Amino acid sequence: VLSVSLPVVQWVTLYGSELLLHMMNVRVWADGMFLYTGSRVFGMPDPYSALGTAVTVSLCATGCGFLVRLRWQEVGVLVLTGVAQVLLLDVVRVSIMVLCEAGRGPAWPVTFLMDTTGIFIAIASALILLEALAWSAVLLARLHRERVKAEADREREDRGIITSGFWMAIIRWRACILFA
Repeated sequence: VLSVSLPVVQWVTLYGSELLLHMMNVRVWADGMFLYTGSRVFGMPDPYSALGTAVTVSLCATGCGFLVRLRWQEVGVLVLTGVAQVLLLDVVRVSIMVLCEAGRGPAWPVTFLMDTTGIFIAIASALILLEALAWSAVLLARLHRERVKAEADREREDRGIITSGFWMAIIRWRACILFA
């Protein structure tokens, strides 16, 4: 599965970087495996692609989801969100690499990708943890509101008065009636 996913991840990363760089008015083009500028060709080495980070972040998302006691459907959404964030962060990372390449040696892109992989994983994992905690807080607030509403409904039922509407109006307006 991972060997099939690697070209897809590289394709998404390089074409996404091409789109982002075009929006910043940088002349680049991608062919799915390489990103070309006017002066340099950037490849995406397999060990530094987003696939390894996506696997790490998906495991982190699964663990975070279970730690904050999310349902399995919510954990699945959290994992998919994490993989999407990894792809977006990798697009940003490759775009930064292309923008900062001026005057660097030929081995610099690989060194840049290798040096930023740890930072990349830390940012993606922290984002997933924050999302899991935020969703857990939303669920706890919803549960608290439901409990408060159920308690209020139960108290309202206990205070039921068996009187007619006429006598309820007399009781409600008794001060006005007495002073009139």
